Amino acid sequence: MQMVPMYTIRELLATPAIKWNQTKLAGLLHINRSTLRKYMNDTDNKRHSVLYIESKYRFMHATTENTTKGVIYG
Repeated sequence: MQMVPMYTIRELLATPAIKWNQTKLAGLLHINRSTLRKYMNDTDNKRHSVLYIESKYRFMHATTENTTKGVIYG
């Protein structure tokens, strides 16, 4: 098992690779742009999280297990 870092949508939008491009990030996460906007203001991972697992970003709706800054995967 390994610790997997968690990110918020706003953190990923601010990265140099995305440069606040909502369409690009929505495509990367395989979610609709309206879903991305819905979770943009959730800055403390209460309603969503984005995990980086096996060289891919994975969007997750928040559950009780993944409300901290990292989760155990494996």
